[in-house]
Amino acid sequence: MPPSLRLLRRDDEADAVLRRLIDEHPAFDPAPQALFESLLGRGRASEAVSVLQAWMARDPRGVGVRLLQARVFMLAQRNDAAESMLLALLADRPDEIMAWELLGALYQNTGDKDGLEKRLREALAKRPDDLTAVRRLAQLLAEGGRAGDAVAVVDAARRAVRHAEQVYMLSHLYEPAGRKDLTEATLREALKIDPRHAGAANDLGYMMADDGRNLAESERLIRMAVEAEPDNHAFLDSLGWVLYKQGRFAEAAEQLGRAVESSLRPDPVVLDHYGDALYRLGRVQEAAERWRAASERAERGTPLLRAVEEKLRRHRAGEKVETAPLAAEQERGIETPAG
Repeated sequence: MPPSLRLLRRDDEADAVLRRLIDEHPAFDPAPQALFESLLGRGRASEAVSVLQAWMARDPRGVGVRLLQARVFMLAQRNDAAESMLLALLADRPDEIMAWELLGALYQNTGDKDGLEKRLREALAKRPDDLTAVRRLAQLLAEGGRAGDAVAVVDAARRAVRHAEQVYMLSHLYEPAGRKDLTEATLREALKIDPRHAGAANDLGYMMADDGRNLAESERLIRMAVEAEPDNHAFLDSLGWVLYKQGRFAEAAEQLGRAVESSLRPDPVVLDHYGDALYRLGRVQEAAERWRAASERAERGTPLLRAVEEKLRRHRAGEKVETAPLAAEQERGIETPAG
């Protein structure tokens, strides 16, 4: 495949593979994009332009080719053309998040600090239930320190939507603004509309379990989600976590083990949870293996990585490892690093 050939500096062979892909699978957008970028990056601009022109002729209204055209306009500092291209694309495909991201980069490059917010608000004036625009605008406002404005945007969208899935998708948009209470309230609203909504049931159950409260309700909701999707590793992690919080470590380890096994690349949070459950069962070496795997996958500088590294440090030093607290310990205010 081309990436392997690139590593071997066999660029012409890689290009040939991409050209065959384009001929045999003309709707496969990554192939012409990769070929264009390869040629451009190696100074073969005229060939790159030919690839783009052929792609445009083959699929003039395609999302991929229009995004690439906008990027080319931006590189050439044809900012008006880039803006027109992206706005036309968003008129056709308002849920195209990459178009919003490119538009934001364009306005940043031109020094128009309010440009993206203006366009997002225009989109929402036309379609108040445009959840892609809501998500991007709420994120933009929260990142700019305008948490109250971000909450107002999500609140307005909540009033505009009616379906449980839409309400569910809005629920976590309150989190960048620091309003976990509104996330919980919105999840409950989604469940009121559809009491069997697995995602809302899982997320609400996990929130309560992680806080160490309402564990009976939490377990009921999570088990309902697992019943709906028995192989969902996120749901299995939630079930393991609510069992852990109750001190039911053997049951917790069983479910967390299933969560790890059901994922091709387990999430570091799940691995950390599994390690804590194993440690509480006295299976110390197995716990350390899970924490080590979590440390390799956790993002740098995150609280999760710091917590896992501290557990590993204590384990190597032969000290007692402080795992995540049980619900009863949280109620008593015992300070232990959470997983």
